[in-house]
Amino acid sequence: MKLTIDQKFISIGNKTAVVDETGKQWFRCQGKLFRFNPNFCIYDLYEQPIFYIKKRYFRLLGRFDLYRGDRQSKFGTMKGRLHAPLTRRFRMDTDMGKYYVIEGKWNSSAYAVTGAGWKFDKKHPVLKMHKKFFHIRDRFFVDFDETKMDPAIATIIGLVNDMIFHNK
Repeated sequence: MKLTIDQKFISIGNKTAVVDETGKQWFRCQGKLFRFNPNFCIYDLYEQPIFYIKKRYFRLLGRFDLYRGDRQSKFGTMKGRLHAPLTRRFRMDTDMGKYYVIEGKWNSSAYAVTGAGWKFDKKHPVLKMHKKFFHIRDRFFVDFDETKMDPAIATIIGLVNDMIFHNK
């Protein structure tokens, strides 16, 4: 499945639409302005908040806390790991699965973690993402295996990549 994370051209609050390759909208996302900790809220098509991403500052390698729509029940985290100079690596531990995410400035990959520990198949990512160049607004394309990853998790990885890209 392919999703496009498409930011609005003129937007107060960093509004983003998430659509598939047929043009069907899956989610709407909105960031919050004027906050010390940047965050995104992901809404379903009925304008109900379903997920909330909050970046934590003062973490050496980066950390994102993931909450359900009520913002009270935490369902996962993305924690930064030691990495190569041009990439960031995160361990994403959620109740929807464990993923090892390798973030780049313009492309990213995610691998499903199976079994105990953090072992994953380095040859078969379950998500690949890239940024579209030469566009006025930001546009990320997320190609993922929907049998191994929920579309909401793919959207969260895309939004975190956007937050990293802009150092939000």
